[in-house]
Amino acid sequence: MSYCAPQPNAYTMPMANPSYLSGWIAQHLLGKAPAPAPTPGPERRVRVGCPAHNCGGRCLLIAHVRDGAITRLDADDAPDTLAAPQLRACVRGRSYLRRQYHPDRLLYPLKRVGPRGEGRFVRIPWDEALDTVAHELERVRAAYGNGALFIPYGTGSDSQLNGARAARRLLNLLGGCLGYYNNYSWAATQAATPTVYGTQRTGNERQDWLNARTILMWGWNPAEMRDETNSDYLLRLARERGARIICIDPRLTPSAAALADEWVPIRPGTDAAMMSAMAYVMIEEGLVDLAFVRTHCVGFDASQMPPGMEGAESYSDYILGRSDGVPKTPEWAEAITAVPAATIARIAREYATRKPGVLYQGYGMQRRAYGEQVVRAGCVLAAITGNVGIAGGWAGGIAFPPDGGRQGDFFPVGENPVPARIPVFLWTEAVLRGTELGPEDGLVGAARLESNIKLIYAVASDFLNQHANVHRTAAILRDEGLVEFIAVQDNFVTPTARFADIVLPACTQFETWGLQDGWKYSKDVLLLPKLVEPPGEAKSDYRICAELAARLGIGEAFTEGRDERGWVAWMLDELRRTRFPDIPTLDEFLASNLGAYRVPVEQPAVALADFRADPAAHPLETETGKIEIFSPQLDRLGRPEEVPPLPKYTQEWESPFGPEAAHYPLQAIGHHTLHRVHSTHDNVDWLEEAFPQRVLMNPADAALRGIRDGDLVRVYNDRGALVLPCRLTLRILPGVVDIPQGAWWTPDAHGVDRRGAVNVLTSERPTPYALGNTQHTIMVQVEPAPRPLSLSPVGERAGVRGDASSSARPFSLSPVGERAGVRGDSSSTTCPLSLSPKGERAGVRGDSAPSQAPQRARANSPASPLGASCRATPSPLRLRSGQAPPSEGEGEVARQLAFYLDATACTGCKACQVACKDRNGLPVGLLWRRVYEVTGGGWWRQGAAWAQDVFAYHLSLACNHCERPACLEVCPAGAIRKRPDGIVLIDPEKCIGCRYCAWACPYGAPQYDAAAGRMTKCTFCVEEIDSGRPPACVAACPMRALDYGERAELEARHAPRTGVVGAVREAPQPPGKAFVPLPDDSLTRPALLIRPHRDAPRPGSIANREEV
Repeated sequence: MSYCAPQPNAYTMPMANPSYLSGWIAQHLLGKAPAPAPTPGPERRVRVGCPAHNCGGRCLLIAHVRDGAITRLDADDAPDTLAAPQLRACVRGRSYLRRQYHPDRLLYPLKRVGPRGEGRFVRIPWDEALDTVAHELERVRAAYGNGALFIPYGTGSDSQLNGARAARRLLNLLGGCLGYYNNYSWAATQAATPTVYGTQRTGNERQDWLNARTILMWGWNPAEMRDETNSDYLLRLARERGARIICIDPRLTPSAAALADEWVPIRPGTDAAMMSAMAYVMIEEGLVDLAFVRTHCVGFDASQMPPGMEGAESYSDYILGRSDGVPKTPEWAEAITAVPAATIARIAREYATRKPGVLYQGYGMQRRAYGEQVVRAGCVLAAITGNVGIAGGWAGGIAFPPDGGRQGDFFPVGENPVPARIPVFLWTEAVLRGTELGPEDGLVGAARLESNIKLIYAVASDFLNQHANVHRTAAILRDEGLVEFIAVQDNFVTPTARFADIVLPACTQFETWGLQDGWKYSKDVLLLPKLVEPPGEAKSDYRICAELAARLGIGEAFTEGRDERGWVAWMLDELRRTRFPDIPTLDEFLASNLGAYRVPVEQPAVALADFRADPAAHPLETETGKIEIFSPQLDRLGRPEEVPPLPKYTQEWESPFGPEAAHYPLQAIGHHTLHRVHSTHDNVDWLEEAFPQRVLMNPADAALRGIRDGDLVRVYNDRGALVLPCRLTLRILPGVVDIPQGAWWTPDAHGVDRRGAVNVLTSERPTPYALGNTQHTIMVQVEPAPRPLSLSPVGERAGVRGDASSSARPFSLSPVGERAGVRGDSSSTTCPLSLSPKGERAGVRGDSAPSQAPQRARANSPASPLGASCRATPSPLRLRSGQAPPSEGEGEVARQLAFYLDATACTGCKACQVACKDRNGLPVGLLWRRVYEVTGGGWWRQGAAWAQDVFAYHLSLACNHCERPACLEVCPAGAIRKRPDGIVLIDPEKCIGCRYCAWACPYGAPQYDAAAGRMTKCTFCVEEIDSGRPPACVAACPMRALDYGERAELEARHAPRTGVVGAVREAPQPPGKAFVPLPDDSLTRPALLIRPHRDAPRPGSIANREEV
């Protein structure tokens, strides 16, 4: 089975006749005309934890269940407070039904019939599948020992019972398997943080961010990777409270665009150099908190070295260049980081003096060569500025909270009888040379392994796709003399499953029972009750393992007489006994439809506060009991070049400054995109529609290579190559390209990946201390790819290509971009911000009048039958000849409901867009709410640095339910009406699909539904409004950037806040006044208020036309 061309067959969900689904699901989720259905049964609204895939969040959904199917998902509706904010799901959770009812769901067990990796399987009975797996487990452990068995890292299902925990319990009862430590997310930071603080609990509770005055978001992007639900929202509140937020990142991320006062682009892998230069400024200018350093730290200077290390190099020696002759000045760092020296010095002063301050280190910058160094350098900056152990401060590092966060295993997996453990990133080494591995390779628990890995049992793990150097990994797995048996348990035939000998169909978390706890910070416990039956013959991970256990003679020991529901009840009882005395029983949870047990944060805990208050009475768990700027532990390793005892900048082994740059001059990164959770959700069409897979590239780099926006390009290095479309964007540092990670590896006959799987390019070399992954250290070249090359069907279904002309347009930049020499043309600067359909190129319409703004007809809509006349300025609302008068109560508008958008807070996450699609059952290609990305500014060289004035913001727009709707005026069928509350609706029984309304609307709101043959648009969720609930988009917004109400009410509710230092904000404005490029609001008087982004007055252009 291929990702790009999924075909229904005997073992995936049938597309044409999903008999187990309701007609509603068939029509709205699969786009098929349903067969006549019986009268629907009663609907249940069940509060349920969002299915966990290690997304970084813990959210709550309200599932609507009817006739054995989930028909839609709503947002958390609990009270929304600072102590316990609503757990609003992101775009992935809101689109979950597209995964739940995906036509490629596995239905039956499969057996491989061709060579490994070809993906050729036949359906087999469950008994044969389970007997085969049980036999192979027994055969391999008898031949090689239990250490030859391996369960790879993977979090594709993470609700205690569903996922790898069940498999670990199984093998632990069977005698164990090779274990591992670390993970792919934060191996370096988890290992490095204790070398400074002796603990990983170095973060205050998040509500304490509101006490900070300065926040450095260093490589941290919570708007996309989440880092626990509401982290981005709490940052918004901190900024409104007066915190100044600076984002240091190679990308102008959604977090930076919406949350930061300043973006500082930095060359990847050089963060430790900038941190060192900041320390230089602090030392030279007397900004170090010496009182704190003298009493709480060791290693800062020669006067306070650890015992026995008196003659060793101190931190001040290194920073000031006394030991190596190289002072770590801002000018030194500028040449390395591409950050102007003056900027480095200014940020150093701000962080050291505008206290308390948070330096929050993201995880991407430690997934690099020498990733431990940047972690330790950030911790030391926090220490020497005295930002440790205080409210509004932050000690840095991994930053688990003092009490709370993820509790680990509720479900008892038991002890592993095999003591040997390897670093998780080195599992391929354990396949190739396991018996040769020793302590120098990170092996713990044994001097040597008894066997190489010979059997892999992968549960909810796409470990091939997510490990580095995919081609190398695939070659290892193809060799049946290395790994003799592979079993994969999953929802789909993933790239990993293509290499399996047996594939077992697992159910989703909506189809079984489970629990979730906080991802990192919160103490919440979320219940996942079983909502629906699994499709076909799919079973829960727990049930599969229980049936294997029975075959292996350990069935009773495995189940202890409990099914999935019984274990959930047991786990809740254990939590009540050990941690939360007032947590409800399972029956109480279900009876109250609670969904989540919350522990509000009324007084945020401060990490290391007791140590700060009295270091003698509360010493740290380091060797000296103090903060170890100089680490005796690391010094004893005797590897100062790779693992120095002081945090130092070390040039990466693949670098723009190395010889490899002659052939591969561009750095590549692979950020965590909202499209996916690692590789989960890559096949979800709504997410591909929202965030199409592209390589992101600065126009300056593209111009050197003759690459235009939308072109197919080849990205390659010595490890492999991939071909995918290119998006030119100002939002990335020149010299850097970004390939969002997690796309499903889809090689062609020549081995070239056609989906954009970044791990084709990554290296398997680990970090030197933690032996963690370095998958962001990549050097590549990019060149135009030969045409024609086809895109995946998912992209075509999503309509992300538009038409051929859309990719031929040079990237449109604002005038300031001319300084970078990357302007494609000059006409774009005079074109208004047009809300044009996909495929309509910017700047080609021949006029700039706001009243002649964008057309919104989709690719299946013909040209306007009225020509240019229908785009003229609408005349005042009037009845047309022959139009029936409005029905009673509809002729006059008693009040006018309106939407409100805070463009200063919108991150462009598109949860609103997808919530709208889910609420209204919209197919791919119809967007009643669209999120526009507006960018502008430019880049220019400044010495060794790059300087820029780039900006970006987002506009979430739907039908504005105008006071003078142009669509109503031109409708020849009288199908459009305006309710007394101002909501404008289309009557589907009267609409003839003429598209006149689409051409008349200056906002492009009406859209043609080709399947129904009529026009559609936002309804303001009238059913919700009439029931006293908010529209789906408003309820969904994780940032609370959307609101609704009567215009006067909105103006009062969102009036400027002038009583808080640093938080003076502009009043909401009509769109034509708030955003110069939008149509003048006097045309139709849109019922929309926008609080403008600070950069709204600047010239910009739409950067994501293919998505809107």
